[in-house]
Amino acid sequence: MQIPTDIALRFSDRNESDEAGAGTSFVSLVRPRCGISEQMKLALARVEPHLRSLVRIMAGFTFSQHGWQKFFGWFGGIGGHSVPVNSMLGAAGFIETFGGALIMLGLFTRPVAFLLAGEMAVGYFRTHAPRGFWPIANGGELAVFYSFLWLWFAAAGPGPWSLDHLLGWDRESSAKLG
Repeated sequence: MQIPTDIALRFSDRNESDEAGAGTSFVSLVRPRCGISEQMKLALARVEPHLRSLVRIMAGFTFSQHGWQKFFGWFGGIGGHSVPVNSMLGAAGFIETFGGALIMLGLFTRPVAFLLAGEMAVGYFRTHAPRGFWPIANGGELAVFYSFLWLWFAAAGPGPWSLDHLLGWDRESSAKLG
């Protein structure tokens, strides 16, 4: 079967049994020279900073809810109420509430994200790791996830939809966006 010439994808491999080169091997169908995957990579690379901003905003919002639960006693609180502010859990609630808000706004993103990564690592090793090795079994998968997500934001920056970017405080993100 011959592939029509008006197809946008060009194939690099030809069926060697077809001397005229009219046929196409299976390998050429699954490995195009300039295929959709390259076009998709280019399109996603252009919108990556904006997607990073969206992830930062949504992660900051969901993370703040854990703080609101501890700090204000919302969403059922801890044991039905807020925790004392002078306890470790109270400190965690304070850090999660205000750190999450700063992350949502994209203000002081890199240092706040680094602080939150450390808070989640401490929370994991103090609370979850003693219950067992695997995060899925000890209930710590969310703490591990947030710890590494915040570490990534500390390295990658807030993205263009942030106060850091608006104020010119995140030079690396500003330079990448041109």
